[in-house]
Amino acid sequence: MLSALPQSPVTVEVGGTRLVVNYDSARNTTEVVVGRNAIPSVRTYWFAWVAFHPETRVWGKVSEAELKRRRSNQALEHMFHRGF
Repeated sequence: MLSALPQSPVTVEVGGTRLVVNYDSARNTTEVVVGRNAIPSVRTYWFAWVAFHPETRVWGKVSEAELKRRRSNQALEHMFHRGF
């Protein structure tokens, strides 16, 4: 939860890129800045994201077997909707 941040802004490094996260508790908004550029963001719920991006890793690594299973399920769903 963003309101639990100890301070704002918070600076983190992701994949060698420095990100600055600014949280405005009065407006309940967040802004992420890379260099001088703000990154556009959209607030969404996890279940909505994972429906379109099931391979996303959040807390841990997804095993190769699990990725293969998910891709297989996606391929079957795609064929089903296209009518084979």
